[in-house]
Amino acid sequence: MVIDGERRGATPLKLALAPGAHTVTIRSGSDERVVPLTIAAGADITQYFEMKAAEPAAVVGRLSVVTDPPGARVAVDGKPRGISPITVADLTAGGSQGHRDQRRRLGRADR
Repeated sequence: MVIDGERRGATPLKLALAPGAHTVTIRSGSDERVVPLTIAAGADITQYFEMKAAEPAAVVGRLSVVTDPPGARVAVDGKPRGISPITVADLTAGGSQGHRDQRRRLGRADR
């Protein structure tokens, strides 16, 4: 919460202000409200703001696969990703189901 250009804290917030004109700015993610406010001496004022829900940030992750012995083929969600040891760095969040990884040792016929 910003009051008269000065950051005063996060909501919910209760504070005393001098009587007179003030500008209250509330931000939540990309949503912003700017409210002019005139306070009379001795007044109690309560303000309620409905804000948009913040957009969830894109979540990406990394999977490192090390096998003993090295050299296994690695697939994530059925897509070939390479040979172990390998780090797959461009995975998006897998939701409640997660991601499936598959490892298969290379035999002489696979090489």
